[in-house]
Amino acid sequence: MLAIIFLRETVSPLRSLLILIGFGGVLCVVRPGFGIEPGLLWALTAGLFYGAFLTMSRALTGLGSPSALIFSQLLIPTLILLPLGLTVLPTPSPDVAALTLGSTLFSMLGNLLLLYAYRIASATRLAPQVYFQLIAAVLLGWLIFHDLPDTFTWLGLALISGAGLASSRLRDP
Repeated sequence: MLAIIFLRETVSPLRSLLILIGFGGVLCVVRPGFGIEPGLLWALTAGLFYGAFLTMSRALTGLGSPSALIFSQLLIPTLILLPLGLTVLPTPSPDVAALTLGSTLFSMLGNLLLLYAYRIASATRLAPQVYFQLIAAVLLGWLIFHDLPDTFTWLGLALISGAGLASSRLRDP
């Protein structure tokens, strides 16, 4: 929605339907429920901020190279927040430190690849592809935490994959 409002990108009714199907898949995977609790509010706020981040990243694509943008978007905030984090957080175990470093590197690589993708495709075309991060999260949950996905999760992943692949096959309006 932000790409339509702020970037003036157009979206076809079919692409809109595919985005909604992909979001339905997200709901099958996440199953947020109807109770409002602090964790849900934090997650909702994080999702809104991430959507704004993606929209701003797309808007900035023509102003610099992807490597320059990733530097300004991730490294500078890291340098600003790192001292605060080191004073507040306890020293992590080696396992936690390794997982944190892996999370950081994969996040940076994913955002860098998205900046490259924004140079060749519209944000509305790429929107369903961002949902593929849930597939990685489910697979890593299975590998790291031995949490085997249930039927609703598999259904959600199928909806996400199907909508994303169908959306990638559509021509931009």
